[in-house]
Order: sequence, then C-alpha cells, then structure tokens
Amino acid sequence: MSSSFVFVDQAIDQYQFLANGIDPTATVVVLDSQQDGVAQISAVLAAQASIEAVHLFSHGAPGTLQLGATTLTLDSLAAYDLAPWQQALRHANLLIYGCRVASGAVGDRFLQELHQRTGANIAATVTPTGSAAQGGDWNLEWRIGAIEPVPILHPDVMAQYDSTLEFVIPNLLFAPATTDEGNVAQPSQLRVVDLETGDSQIIAPLAFQTFALARQAGTGRLYYVETGENGRVAYYDTRTGQNVTLLNRTGVFDDAGAGAPPSQFVKLAQQAGSGIIYAMNSSTPNLFSIAVEGDTAGIATNLGAITLANGDPLPFGGGDIAFDPENPNRLFVTVTRPDSSTNVFQLYTVDVSAPGLPATFVGDVRLPNGIVLSDAGSGSLAFGQDGFLYLTSDIGEITASSRLFQVDPDTGIVVDADRVRPIARLNDFATLPTVTPQVDLVLTKTDGLDSIQPGEEIVYTITVTNTSPTGSLADIRLTDFITGVNGVTWSGVFTGGIPGDLNSFFPGAEIGTGDIDVRFNLAAQATLTYTVRGTVDPDALIGTTLENTAQVIVPPGVIDPNPEDNTDSDQTDIGCVRGINRRGRNNRDNRLLGDNDINRLTGGGRRDVLRGFGCPDTLIGNRGRDLLRGGNARDNLQGNQNNDRLNGGEGRDRLNGGLGNDTLLGSIGNDSLRGGSGRDRLLGGAGADRMVGNNGDDVMRGNRENDVMFGRLDNDRLNGNRGNDRLRGNLGRDRLGGGAGSDLVEGGRGNDVLFGGNGNDRLNGDLGLDVLVAGNGDDSLLGRAQADRLFGGAGRDQIIAGGGADRVEGGAQADVLNGGLGIDRIIGGGGADRLIGGRRTDALRGGGGRDRFEYRNTDEGGDRVLDFASAADQIDLSRIFARSGYGGERPFRQYVRLQQSGSDTLVLLDVNGDRSSGFETFITLAGVNRSSMSARNFIV
Repeated sequence: MSSSFVFVDQAIDQYQFLANGIDPTATVVVLDSQQDGVAQISAVLAAQASIEAVHLFSHGAPGTLQLGATTLTLDSLAAYDLAPWQQALRHANLLIYGCRVASGAVGDRFLQELHQRTGANIAATVTPTGSAAQGGDWNLEWRIGAIEPVPILHPDVMAQYDSTLEFVIPNLLFAPATTDEGNVAQPSQLRVVDLETGDSQIIAPLAFQTFALARQAGTGRLYYVETGENGRVAYYDTRTGQNVTLLNRTGVFDDAGAGAPPSQFVKLAQQAGSGIIYAMNSSTPNLFSIAVEGDTAGIATNLGAITLANGDPLPFGGGDIAFDPENPNRLFVTVTRPDSSTNVFQLYTVDVSAPGLPATFVGDVRLPNGIVLSDAGSGSLAFGQDGFLYLTSDIGEITASSRLFQVDPDTGIVVDADRVRPIARLNDFATLPTVTPQVDLVLTKTDGLDSIQPGEEIVYTITVTNTSPTGSLADIRLTDFITGVNGVTWSGVFTGGIPGDLNSFFPGAEIGTGDIDVRFNLAAQATLTYTVRGTVDPDALIGTTLENTAQVIVPPGVIDPNPEDNTDSDQTDIGCVRGINRRGRNNRDNRLLGDNDINRLTGGGRRDVLRGFGCPDTLIGNRGRDLLRGGNARDNLQGNQNNDRLNGGEGRDRLNGGLGNDTLLGSIGNDSLRGGSGRDRLLGGAGADRMVGNNGDDVMRGNRENDVMFGRLDNDRLNGNRGNDRLRGNLGRDRLGGGAGSDLVEGGRGNDVLFGGNGNDRLNGDLGLDVLVAGNGDDSLLGRAQADRLFGGAGRDQIIAGGGADRVEGGAQADVLNGGLGIDRIIGGGGADRLIGGRRTDALRGGGGRDRFEYRNTDEGGDRVLDFASAADQIDLSRIFARSGYGGERPFRQYVRLQQSGSDTLVLLDVNGDRSSGFETFITLAGVNRSSMSARNFIV
C-alpha cells in the first residue's frame, strides 16, 4: 500500500501532465472538478490505515483552496467533518501547492485552523505555484510542525509546466505621477497608461511621493518607495484599492558631507519566480534587494555594484529598470543624465543570476537616424502587455512634449519612430514581470430559428464560456445592440466553473431591458447564459433577414488567443414558414426538391440529389454518395456517410461533410465548411469563409475574400487564393500556400511546407521540420523550433530561423536573414543582404550582392563566411563597439586583427576591450587572402 497520496484537481491547467509526472511510488487521485472535493478526499483517506504524506495540487488564493466544486475557506472549514482527515493525517504531512494559500494573515489563520482540525504537519506557499516564466515556483515557504517538503514531481515536469495555479491578473502599464516634485509631502497619483495613444488615467492616490514603482507577479500589487533617504516602502493592492505601508524603512541614507549625491531609489522592478524586489538609485552603480515579507519587510540590502565586461562599474544616473518577461534573470537598465550638460540615454542588460552582476551594453536609445533621444523625461521603462519594450523621453527637453516610444531591446533603436504618442510627465513605469496572461472566451448567440413572422416573440440565448482551465477573469464586457426587436428584456445566470466570488455580476448586469452592455466576472470553466426576449417589429418586411450581433470583450491587459470566437451573429429570415419534411427511400436513388419555405430533406441509402430553394433548409445526405445544393438562404448541409458533394449556394451556409471523401463548395456568402473524417476538398467560394479539415488528408482552397483555414489532423493542403487569409496546418505534414493576399500562414506541429504567394505574408513554421518559401511580396518568415529550411523569394524578406540547425536562403532582393540560436547555414541570395548568424557556429554565404554580416554581441562569433567578397562585402561590428568597455576613435585598429591561416583569413576580435589579451578568433573568411582586406570591409 502506498504511503503517499497525491490529489490533483481536474480544473487546473494540464492536470494530466502534472499527474503523469508524479513520483510513481505515490498513489495519484484526480478530483472531479464538478463534485465536492473535500468529500472525495475524505472517501479516500477513510480507507487508509497509515499515511506519510498527502499532496494537494489545485487552484488557490490567500486563505482559499479550490477542491473540486468546493471552495474551502476559514468560514467553510467549520461545515466539514474532517474526521477521516484527522485519522489519516495525525503525525503525517500535508503539502498544499495551491497558489498563495498561505499569503497574508487570512492565509495564516486558515492553515493554522486546518492544522488544528487535522493534526497534520502542513507546508504551503505564499507565492504563485508553477511556471517561473509566469511568476511561479514550486517552493512551500509556509510551514507548521516538523515537516521538510520532499519534491513529489519530476524535475522535468516542474521545468516544463507553463501555467500557474491561480487567478488571472491583467497586465496593465501603471505609472506614478507628481504634479509638484519639489514638494515631497505631496503624494503621487497612480495612473494607468494606454499604449496605443499614450493617454493616462488617474486610478488612485498613493500613500506618499515616489519615483520608483514595481508590480509583483502573483498578487498584482504595486510596490513603491518614498522619495528621499531611508524612505518608507508600501504597496497598492489593485484588488482592494488600499495602500499598505510595510513594517520598516529601507535603511539606506544619503552619503555624509555637503553636496553628497542622494540615495533615494528611482528604479524598481520585481523578479518573477523569486519575488525579489530589485532597486537602484541615481548616485551609485549598486543593485539593492528589498524584502516585502516578514520582520524585515521594507529593508533594502546592497547586492554590490553592477559591472561591465572590462570590470568597470555600470554608469550611474537616472532612468529605470525592467525585467524581461521571457527571462526572469535578464534585467534591462536605462542610464540617463538629465542633470548634466551632456545628453546620455543608454540601454543595458544585467544578468542578476550571475556573480558580479555582469552588464552588457545594448546601445544608445536612439532614432533610426542615429540621434540619441533626450534624457529629459526619461525615468520610465517597462515591457508592455504586448511584449514590447517602452520608455519615455522629452522632445527638445520640453516637458509638455514628452512622448512614449517603443524601442528594440536588442539595439536600443526606436521602432516606428514616426508614430507620435504624447504622454504626461511620469516618474516610472510598472508592469507584470511575466508574459501577459491569456484567457480564451467563447461566445455563442442563437434564437434556434430559421425564420420568424413579424410581430412574433423571439428568444435569443447568448452564452459566454471561459474555456481556460485555470484563468478566472474579472471585468469582462458583453455588448449586444439589438435592432428590429421591440420590448427587449434579458436576464443572466452562471453555471459551472470554480465556485466563488469571481462568478458575479457588476451592478445592473443580471437583469435589464433594451440593449445589452454589461460587465461581469467569470470563473475558469464557467458559463454565463443570457436569455433575451422581445417581439419582432410588426412592420418588418417579408423576405428580409433579422440580424443581431453579440460581442464579448476581455479587459485590458489580458489576451484572448482566439478573438474570432468573441463575436457571434444570429440571422433569422422573416416570413419563411415550415415547409417540406421528406426522407428518401433506402432502396433507390432519390431526387428530393424543396419549395420556397423551410425544408428538411433527408436522403436514403443510395445516390441522392437534395435541393433547397429560397428559405433556410436542412439537407442531410445519409448513407449514399449524395449531391446536396442549398439554395439562396442560410442552409445547413450534412453529407454524413460516403463520398458526398455539398454546395451551399447563396447565403451564410454551414456545410459538414461527415464520413467519406467529400467535396464542399461554399459558393456565395460567408460560409462555414467542415470536412469531417475522410480526404475532403473544401472550396470557399465568394465570401469570407471558415474551413476546418478535421481527420484525413484534406485540400482547402479559398477565393477572393479573407478566409480562415485550419487543417487539424493528418496531412493537409491549404491554398488561401486571393484575399488576406489566415491558414494553419496544425497536426500533420501540411502544405500551405497563402495566395495573392497578405496572409498569415502557420504550419503547426508537423513537418510542413509553407508558401507565401504574392502579398506581404507572414509565415510561421512553429514546431516540426518545416520548409518556408517566401513569395513575391515583402515577407516575414519565422522558423521557430527544430531544423527548418527557409527561402526568401522575390521581395525584401525578413527571415528568422529560430532554434534549430536551419538552412536559410535569401531571394533576389535585399533580405535580412537571422539564424537565431541554432547551428545554421545562411545564404544571402542575389540582393544586398544583411546576414546575422546568431549565437552558435554558423556557415554564411552572402551571395551575389553587396552583403553585410552583422554581429551584435561578442558571444555571436565562431562563424565561417564561405564567399566573402572583399571588394564589396562588409562586416558590421558597430553594435559591439558601441558597448561600454570599448573606446577610442579608431576601433578597427584598436580591437580588430586580421591573420592569414592557410587559404583563409581569420578576423580576431578583442572580446573584452583591453586591447591586449582579449583577442580571439571571431570570424573565419574562407578562401580570402589577408592582403585583400582593409578597414573599408568593416563597419565599426
């Protein structure tokens, strides 16, 4: 009999993946998310005589544990008979992995009571549980009793799990603002910034004035430090709207002596995973950590000086810091000198996990023309909810003309420099140090009718489902501005999901009249259903269509990965009545014709012909090889078994091939085509169509409009044809072509072949050994994981290979080719190309044009250039020499050496900038004579 039991709640993301990674000596029990979880656990424990440990994996919140359909809190704990728990767990260990269950006083009281009721030694967590990239970890910091947690999950599972066990926190861009910075007694105002416009809105006053703000992953709290020496530390809780001051001041004072630089903190950021708050002031290169929990909360600890590669300290000054949401150890730092006569605005990265806190110079923060942005008004830096890096700067040092800029994190160069986004003078930026959360909402709307008469009652059913297994979401907006219907009333009800206060209406959202424009909170896996009643306008014209559209909108700071599911329209024909309901015979070939009313025609067992006409018809092919044609309205065609031909005709039709190798033609209208099982052909016709292949090797072809195609399983062939289409192969070895428009083509998980076509296309290989071929436009190709082959084409293409050992070839024009992280083979093609090998040892061939081989960091060396033309080609080292540690007016002479090695020329680079001991072989130029090379071959 196992001595350890592990209970995994079915409601958490990838629960089966976690369950499969648990120590095989333990007994794993999956809790039904729709049943009482406490009762399920009690039933298991009651049958055990001796247990050493129980592990609980479920959703959590401070003082709250989700177990199946039960929300266990301090209040609800008293209602449960925990005798089976006490009998099994007395002197045993109870390990709770729900996010932040132990956080705060409410968490402490809840676990103390659970300890008293069960007698168990308990370990739990005050932080998010799960993926470090999402701000989580697997540590159980809170303990009571003699307990030392032993990992129950395999290390690979902990490393690969990409979710957390908590509620979604929107990733907004916050900033403090102070109208009178000279008056330190005036508290700052907390603002939220719109990245699209630069506009900001006041949210609440903070407890005191601050120039340093950081947002904490897991809680969403905004920590800030008081202006001046030995400042107070506080946080603003975005859920409660309260400011809470921590127990201690920072303990960091100004240096003694008149005119000494101030020590106040002006830069603040929180690291995902560890939860550490990092801070910097403007007078030293030192990095500090600030405790936020326990008896030392608020006290700052000096971690030492940030250092450059040559041993010099990081330049100090104003600016800000922000963690890379994709890498919790990579800290971005801006250094500015607005109080100096020299304009300084520099961008660095710091590895906070490495000894000595090593920094790398990224570049001056500058416009594409090389002009450095003004260091006035430059105290803000953060990654936005879109994943891009943003900062602020005054133009001409005029406060009223401050602007919001997006910059390239690899170069410091402003992106989209012509875009003007004025912004108020702000003291700092703060966003979550993790990637922006995603929650998939699905909306449906129907009245269940094909047609209706003027003056009749109509009843719509609108559902909004939160399909996320973990992400409960607050402040969702639903709109439906209803036309053509009189006397509208509506009411809503929640079903399913995790119980608790996240299933709740905002005021006025539960019942109402007229148009719907409401807000609500929706738990993970829950559904909100609105029933809408009214009367069709008695003056509605016979033969017209009544159409209304509902839309659900996620709150700012949250991404819905499938926004096409957030809108649904219901169309009902006015004036049509029930017509023929006819079924063909099984022993003959039937020809079934409808009339101008609503028909339902069902074939028999042989080759049938089914034909609808003017009203919405349902045509069902049954078992034979059937021909179905819908007519001029919104028809529903189902091929069912065997090899069928379906033609929707005019109208917004739904075609489902079913079993067999079917041919589906959408014809005129925005149609939905689903191939089903079998090797199907889906032809979109004239309209913005949606095609899904499902099982079998399918062929899909769009037409002139903007179509959406999904291959799903097996080996599919997709052709977008004309229009700006979206194609995705999903599983299988697929072949996808965008066609004439500007298309998005995604391969999915198989070994795929992607073609761009004539427009400016985006081709994403995703997982698998993919082949990507650009077309005639200016295309963007991304290989992603594994060893891909990417080919440019006729336009000016941008190609990024990704992580595998890739082959990259440019086309006829001036292309940008980036090998990424793998050991790549890169060939420029016919134009004046830019070749970037990346961080592994690559083989590069420029091709026929005047090519440029670019290097951005000293760790990108080791490449072999196979056809360097010394009369035309150049090696760009300017980004390396722009970093701190390199100086002087003649960097080529100081830091570059050329050396003959057999028939090759070696380019030696001083990788540490000391001009003596740091020279290493950086690039090998195959077949190039040293005498043909000079400084003109280098951009420095």
